[in-house]
Amino acid sequence: MDTYNETKYKELKKKYAILMKQYSMIQQEYEKVNSELSESIQEKRILQNRINEILGKQNEES
Repeated sequence: MDTYNETKYKELKKKYAILMKQYSMIQQEYEKVNSELSESIQEKRILQNRINEILGKQNEES
């Protein structure tokens, strides 16, 4: 390779490394947020079930 191609290759290699690092960080953040969302959905289901139980008991008492 001539000097120009070598320089371009090194530049692209650096850019690729930066992009891969950013991708990894974004992937980790996505997994974290997805996990938190799953937990929130589960908590919502638990609360909704509890509300339904309470409403069911109130209807039985009426």
